[in-house]
Amino acid sequence: PIEFVNMAIRLSSLDFIKHIRLTDDSISASSEVEGKRIKVPVTKPDHPSAIGIKIYFHKSYKIIDFDEINSPTKGNGSKMVDAVLANFPNNWQAAVAMDWSGGFWNKMKEKHKTIEWVM
Repeated sequence: PIEFVNMAIRLSSLDFIKHIRLTDDSISASSEVEGKRIKVPVTKPDHPSAIGIKIYFHKSYKIIDFDEINSPTKGNGSKMVDAVLANFPNNWQAAVAMDWSGGFWNKMKEKHKTIEWVM
């Protein structure tokens, strides 16, 4: 869907995002890649240098699931979430299945009050 392509385009406009992988059910975006044959954006939490995000789309439920996010640079995690949630479809929800952030997602939920969150 065009909404997901637009999310990828907005992520690509962030100066620290250098690599994006868009599949039928996900977006991965990062400052770094790993892999020899297939380059995969690095989104692993607690990675020492990569700034990245991975989101899954559950089209039948109209939910996006923030699966992985990492930023050793303060503020870039929020910028990635802002890019994803800009012009977010009204009939969709945002989800965070596993929140180990220590408060990051509570701040994002407060910042993006118009979006229905599944936590």
